[in-house]
Amino acid sequence: MATVGLHMIAGCLSAKGGQMLRLAACSCGVDRYHRALNLMNGASMTTEAPKTVVVEKFKVSCDGGGADGHPRVWLQIPNEHGWVECPYCDTKFIHSDYAEKA
Repeated sequence: MATVGLHMIAGCLSAKGGQMLRLAACSCGVDRYHRALNLMNGASMTTEAPKTVVVEKFKVSCDGGGADGHPRVWLQIPNEHGWVECPYCDTKFIHSDYAEKA
């Protein structure tokens, strides 16, 4: 049966006989997408808890840290609840004024 590429960013997912597969050579940086697809297909995966960082400013940047990070994004912590999560790596940034509440 032919393999058809479904993931346009890096061609890292393919469909074969109706099954979604993650190829080992994937480097597209959308791991949450892959985890969701693998879990939908019955794969058993353990996921580390996202990192939590207490910060002093309401505007923070995140680049995922290390060589396997992600593009730097700037995040604004809203005053309503005092925290924001990075859309790439799920790191949670909590402003110090709200640290006890979160």
